[in-house]
Amino acid sequence: MDQLSLLKSIVSDISGILKSEDFLNAHRFPHCFVRKRKLSVYHVVTYLLYSTR
Repeated sequence: MDQLSLLKSIVSDISGILKSEDFLNAHRFPHCFVRKRKLSVYHVVTYLLYSTR
C-alpha cells in the first residue's frame, strides 16, 4: 500500500468516525453551555487536517 492510499484510508476512517452519531453522543456533555455552532466537529477537524499542507 503506497503512502497516498494509506493517507486516504486514514482520512476516510476519521471522517466516518466524526460523522457517526455514536461518537457525537459519547462526547456530548449534557449539562454544559450549548450554543448554536456554525461549524460542526467534522468541519473543524477536516479543516485542520487539510490546512497542514
